[in-house]
Amino acid sequence: MGDDEDKHRLVRRPQRERRATGSEQDDAAPSMNEKTQHSMKSGDVVGGPSSCFWIGSASLFVGFFASSLTLPFLQSQRDKLGCDALCFGTMQSARSTLSLLGSVLIGRLSDQCGRSTALYVGVAASLFSLAVSLYASSVPFMWIAMVPVALLNQNFSVMKALFADASHAHRLSDTDRAAAMGRLGMAAGLSFMLAPMLAATLLTTYDQAVSSAMVLTVASGVLMTQLSTPSAAPASAPSPPPSTATATDPSNDGSPRAALTRYVMNLVLLPVVQLPGAQLLLAVRCGMSLAYHLFLAAWTPSLRDRFQFGARDHAWFMSWIGLWYAVSQGYLAKVLIRWAGVEDGGTRLLQACVVCLSAGRVVALWTSSLSTVYVVMAAVIVALGVVNTILSSACARLASKEEIGGLFGVMEAVESLAGIVGPTVGGLLYRQHRQAPLAILVGVYAVVFVLVALLYRRHVVEHQPPASAAEQREVAAVADDKRDKRD
Repeated sequence: MGDDEDKHRLVRRPQRERRATGSEQDDAAPSMNEKTQHSMKSGDVVGGPSSCFWIGSASLFVGFFASSLTLPFLQSQRDKLGCDALCFGTMQSARSTLSLLGSVLIGRLSDQCGRSTALYVGVAASLFSLAVSLYASSVPFMWIAMVPVALLNQNFSVMKALFADASHAHRLSDTDRAAAMGRLGMAAGLSFMLAPMLAATLLTTYDQAVSSAMVLTVASGVLMTQLSTPSAAPASAPSPPPSTATATDPSNDGSPRAALTRYVMNLVLLPVVQLPGAQLLLAVRCGMSLAYHLFLAAWTPSLRDRFQFGARDHAWFMSWIGLWYAVSQGYLAKVLIRWAGVEDGGTRLLQACVVCLSAGRVVALWTSSLSTVYVVMAAVIVALGVVNTILSSACARLASKEEIGGLFGVMEAVESLAGIVGPTVGGLLYRQHRQAPLAILVGVYAVVFVLVALLYRRHVVEHQPPASAAEQREVAAVADDKRDKRD
């Protein structure tokens, strides 16, 4: 019984605390070279993290750039095939629903089958959708093209999980991990800024845009082959202690059916979601996404009514937004997180960003100056980029390597759920009163602010990072060796 208690305490204790324990534990701990060899055998990222981060960001940039090339031509293609407003709205709702399901499914599959497999599935889904779009002659073909890419291409969240793996493998600090996550946001922002403008300038037809997107999607997949990715996580969790295993449990009889049962259960269940910190992050993400969609319901008609925004104005404004999101994710987020310090784990910075998002969007909707709109929205986008970086880094802190892909998938699913509910609620509120979405938006941000102030530090910042399955096996082996020596 004493050995079991020692083993449990060792597994739950943080890495740095284990290093600071007594000499007996220091003597029993494996050397750094042994740990490195074990990490390589267990499938951790091999090589420097910088190359992984840059290649991964470049691959994601090329993939997003490819998908954004068709944006200037989508409306004309829908008109050509007879997809009216009702058709488009239904497809958007279906896309959000499929993305909700796919983000959880692909995220969990990446935990079980490996990040590379999930990334290649996303590339294949994009190529199939583009091929169908190239020869689409009716609305049903648009649906066929939409389904696989919405369901299976979750490469953004999978790449975040891959970056989290690399950060854990090389023991990066919270600031460096946040900076790595920020590169993905920078890649997304730059691609959405550049691709539509270049497509509208250099391309003349929808077919040309789709053909170019297919070539670039293949290039994105080629870049992925250069990534040093972790191998798949074990299909089953470590065996429970003999005192907890029962002979009547069908998952412990060692048969192929039991192995399949364990695999399916590990695929479906995600224990990290039961943590208070993970539930807090999900609530914050849901609130932020809901507030965004409420804002969007009033934002587009407000621009039209105040400034007579046309297609060209929207294109320039989206490029401005993409620029500042890229700057925020690629540079400013890391600077601000480092400036805020590590004492509160970014709690006050997160609260300041929530206030900036709320106040900035109120000002952007009320001002009659277009210059003020551009300046205020730049600040809003910077705050949004910092929030996304902090939340992604916090997910990597809470979840182990075996669960991080699933947690990122659930975060994306929550965002998709807000995308299904938010536009409808925002539209109904705007129809009742033009300021109603704004009032609810402020209330949602207030709730998020209070949640962060009361719970973030205790359940996220002060949470002890979980031991991975490899670490648990390592500590168990050390405890067994100590017991054998005493015997």
